[in-house]
Amino acid sequence: MITHYWGLMMNKAYVVQSQGKVAYIQPHIHGKQPFILIIQDQWMLAMCNRLSYNSGWAIDATFKTNQFEVPLYAAVDPNKQAMCIPLWYMICSCDGYRHEQYALEVTLKVIFERMDDVRTNELVIDKLNLELNAITNVIKLDLKCWCYMRNFRN
Repeated sequence: MITHYWGLMMNKAYVVQSQGKVAYIQPHIHGKQPFILIIQDQWMLAMCNRLSYNSGWAIDATFKTNQFEVPLYAAVDPNKQAMCIPLWYMICSCDGYRHEQYALEVTLKVIFERMDDVRTNELVIDKLNLELNAITNVIKLDLKCWCYMRNFRN
C-alpha cells in the first residue's frame, strides 16, 4: 500500500515537472530517504531574485491539510500591499527521523543555488526547532547568506 502511495505521488510530481514547475524531485525510500518535491517555476524564481533583496520571506508548513496528508511548506514574500507572493513550495514525506528537517535543508540549498547572488534579509518561521535547525544548517555554509560565519553557533 505505501509503495503504491509513493508511486502515485511520483506520477503527480512528474506531471508537474512536465509543466516546467519543478525545481527538484527525490523519490521516497521508506525509512531511508524522504520524498521531496520542490515546486518553483521560472516566475517564482524571478520573484525570489527580484523581491529578496532588502526583504524577508515567511516560511510555514501545513500538515495533513492536503489529500496526501503530508507536510506542505510554502515560502512567500509579503509585500507592502499585504499580499503574499509565492516563492516556492515543498512537499515531503516524514516517516523517518529528521526527514522533514532534511527535506527543508535540501529545499533551501536548491532554491539558493537557483537564485542569483541575492539572499533574503530575514526568514520568518514559527516556533518549530526543525525549521530553525534546517535554516541554520544551510545559511552557515552559504557564502552569500547574510550571517555567514565560520564558527556559527545555535
